[in-house]
Amino acid sequence: MAVSSLQALNVIGLMEHIDEAITALGESGVFQPDDVSNFYDNVQDFTHLQTKNTFAEPLTNLKAALNQTKRSFPLTDVSDFSPSVEDLENFSAVTTADIDALIDKRETAAAKLNEVRQNLSVTSHFVGMGVEIEKVLKMKYMKARFGRLPKDSMSKLEAYRDNEYVDFAVCTEDKTHCWGVYFAPFDVVEEIDKIFEALFFERCNLVSENETPRERIEDYKKEIPALEANVKKAQAQLDKYLDENKEQITNYLSKLEELYLYASIRSKALQYNNSFIIVGWVPTENKKQLSRKLKKIRSIEVDFSDAKNELDKRPPVRLKNCFLAKPFEFYTEMYGVPEYNEIDPTLFIAFTYVVIFGIMFADLGQGLLLSVVGILMWKIKKMKVGRILFPCGISAAIFGTVFGSVFGFEHLLDPMFHALGFEEKPMQVMNPENTNSVILTAISIGVILLIVAMFLNVYSSLRQKTM
Repeated sequence: MAVSSLQALNVIGLMEHIDEAITALGESGVFQPDDVSNFYDNVQDFTHLQTKNTFAEPLTNLKAALNQTKRSFPLTDVSDFSPSVEDLENFSAVTTADIDALIDKRETAAAKLNEVRQNLSVTSHFVGMGVEIEKVLKMKYMKARFGRLPKDSMSKLEAYRDNEYVDFAVCTEDKTHCWGVYFAPFDVVEEIDKIFEALFFERCNLVSENETPRERIEDYKKEIPALEANVKKAQAQLDKYLDENKEQITNYLSKLEELYLYASIRSKALQYNNSFIIVGWVPTENKKQLSRKLKKIRSIEVDFSDAKNELDKRPPVRLKNCFLAKPFEFYTEMYGVPEYNEIDPTLFIAFTYVVIFGIMFADLGQGLLLSVVGILMWKIKKMKVGRILFPCGISAAIFGTVFGSVFGFEHLLDPMFHALGFEEKPMQVMNPENTNSVILTAISIGVILLIVAMFLNVYSSLRQKTM
């Protein structure tokens, strides 16, 4: 349970060497710039070198467009690639527009396909009506309302039996709703609509052209293959564009990332007469390497200070955990990382989460299945939660073995226990005689966790000297 050790870095030099210093800091990949005003009280006579990062907009737009494609473009070395700022901006604008147009074409085709599929699903609930729905909707003296009514509301219609127009003709049913139609004269249709609205009636718009529902369904089925082909064609066009321009996109994206980083450092730097000053943070393990690089630059002076001595400047935090606890940084970051001099609770979270999950979800078969699902989510879908599901599934499988549960079967492992010399499985959690023991064990675990959490809080307070 720790955070990475940091050093506060102070770089001072002549203006003629600032580009070399920024390049060295940027190439390190670990330097995080900070405001000079956080380190120095009197900066009134200092001036900013740059107030706006000109690469922020083209980089943001290009990355946003590429993110929609679900394709990865790993950054590459572009030290020999030197396009002008105008070229970078033009490439970003043109590429973003091209990708957006191709994605819009794909999304439009997909939206049309989904609309037809939805209409097909809705219309299928009215196949029992052998009438042309459009003619029903255009009746001269009556209004027809097609839609669905929750099954719970069907019984409530009895309360309106004195009203001859409150009647719902059911065509089909599913697990939760009845699909059908009700009719009302023009002069009372608003009143009837309000009654059915109170019963949670949901109207559906049936699109038909002088056809019965069954005839319309056949038309929808004929439309779907062509619409699916349109979606595939649009996706193929997008893939072709990305494949043909992959190298160029990678180079420009990498260059924009590089220049954006350099500009971010420059925007934090301040100038005083013919000198500049840059401050920031760097991991302790990179201190010597970065120091050697900077000292090779003429006129550059470098000063390091341990972040423990700079707590008033609120050092950034980078969590540092073993490979077992690292996936659970997802939860720590979700609720807020600790401050630099606080305890990192990730290891505590990982241990308690995995153990308690295993106890609650104890099943050998389901635990192993959950682990496999977690691996697939992590490796294929790149989902962080997949790395968490894997150890949780293993824990569930271990406790499931102890409890003797396999896919809900409580005695499937009895032969194994007998072969190991046990008369029965070690934990009979389903036995009523053990109910009190299970409850007391659960309470004890909760009490232990609370006590440990309180001790961690006390220790953290002592480190911060707040008690």
